[in-house]
Amino acid sequence: MAGGNRTSPTKRRAFVKPKKKQARAALADAAVPQAPPIHRFPSAPSTAPLERCISRILLLRFKSDVARLYSSRLTRICQNILPALMLDIVVVAGPGWVAANAASEDMKAFLRGPIAMDLRQAGERVATKSVLWSYTAIRHFAISHDVEICPHSGVHSMRLLPYLPQLEAHRASLEAMPPPQFSKPPSLNPSNAKLEVLQTHCRQKVKRLLAQYSEQTPGAQYDSYVESITKKKRPGLDESKLPPTWKDWHLKLTVGYDLLVKTVWEVANEFNPADTDHLGEVCEPTVREDEEEYGHKSRSGKGREWDGRGAGVVGWNTADEEDVWESKLDFGFDERGFPDDIRSAKDLIEMRYVKAEREKELGNRAFKHGRYTEAVEAYTRAHSIEPEVAHYQLNLAAAHLKLANWMEAEQACTKSLSLHRSEKGFWRRAKARQMLGKRDEAIQDLKDVLKLQPRNTEAIAELESLASSSPPLDIARGGIGGSGSTSSSNWNGAHGSSAFSGGSSSSSSKFPFEFADSDFTKLKVIPSKRIWDLSDPNSRESFLYPTWDTYEIQLV
Repeated sequence: MAGGNRTSPTKRRAFVKPKKKQARAALADAAVPQAPPIHRFPSAPSTAPLERCISRILLLRFKSDVARLYSSRLTRICQNILPALMLDIVVVAGPGWVAANAASEDMKAFLRGPIAMDLRQAGERVATKSVLWSYTAIRHFAISHDVEICPHSGVHSMRLLPYLPQLEAHRASLEAMPPPQFSKPPSLNPSNAKLEVLQTHCRQKVKRLLAQYSEQTPGAQYDSYVESITKKKRPGLDESKLPPTWKDWHLKLTVGYDLLVKTVWEVANEFNPADTDHLGEVCEPTVREDEEEYGHKSRSGKGREWDGRGAGVVGWNTADEEDVWESKLDFGFDERGFPDDIRSAKDLIEMRYVKAEREKELGNRAFKHGRYTEAVEAYTRAHSIEPEVAHYQLNLAAAHLKLANWMEAEQACTKSLSLHRSEKGFWRRAKARQMLGKRDEAIQDLKDVLKLQPRNTEAIAELESLASSSPPLDIARGGIGGSGSTSSSNWNGAHGSSAFSGGSSSSSSKFPFEFADSDFTKLKVIPSKRIWDLSDPNSRESFLYPTWDTYEIQLV
């Protein structure tokens, strides 16, 4: 029809045919099994920012908890171990040796060993407790904001999402705090029981010396004779006839102890103290059990917000607080992954160390014979076994420097320095950065060497050659190496306060006594070797295994 709008039959079939094809295709698709639909929260907001925030909070609190708990450990070391060490030294060199040598490089080198061995266990000993405390803190935050807690899976991140700004504010407050440092916890008062034992031993020694240098002979009535001498002057002893080594012995012990404790804290601070819903599933039963047993009557609502620490530690924040480094690590492991001849080791920590030391020794032998690529491979294996021990990366850096692998050497030093700020780490990184053309960074590394060793002549010469236009170096006079150094001469007095402060002092007060020649006897305190029996009954293997209570005192 002219002017009409009707569709021709041919065109009509053309339109209908595709519809029939679609229907047949739909029927064919229906015959094929379909995957079940994925149910999603309708327009659920992303929890990624919240997860990142919580992860950052966990890491920051973990570092703080390591510093806190290891500070408790070091306090007890100062109370119990250092007096025993001093007693062993007094027997060899007299009461003034520690005061004269407490800050020597040899003494620091000895102290670094057990501290490093302790901190390599920080992950196993602190991580579980730290995660539990951080989860508990987040849970208290949720409770204070009336967020529902699931009895099985705990705090769910979706329910915390509306409170992301508050969580971000807490994260920002943690990041704004100074970096965690090792220092004596205020709740742990210094105990001098072991120091008193040392003083008692020395007092008996002084009594015998007074009897020896007296004009009279004690004979068979030695004890009563000594008592008659000591009763002439109370409460002290008449020291006028003592040899120079033992003059002012009590004061020497007190000053030496203060300085040695101060050195312990300084060396410790060379070291750097890492799906949240699943975290809740793990921690929730423990937190509920803790609350049922102890309750929280003194803290409720907002009073509990961001307060999560203490669970799982006996005597938390009291003078009787548990030393978690003394508790036995309770986790299973498969001994089949270790050689038969070291399965006699006490625990996984010891096995792991032996295995890493074996690789290090292979690297040392290769390095000594100039096979630096082989040394790199061995040191890399050692680090993979013990990633929390800094010196494997230092050895790796030395091998890379020999191979002119400057970037790899710099990276290895940086990894080592992230664990322990050592003179060798800064020195080797400075050499690598010089070769990479990073002059300013190399200068800074050399300055850091001099902060640790102010009289390091190699570092001074290298720094002066790199920064010849700089003002003359002001070389400090304290804290210098050498076992006979009197670098401890800046004693800040007051036993029981400065000794446990964990900080440094700029006090320049002089010693309140005169040193004797024996106070500069050349001594070294070195770790004892641990011996493991091998599978061959006639074979044994030994490695240096630094601990606080196994050491040797050697005359140099």
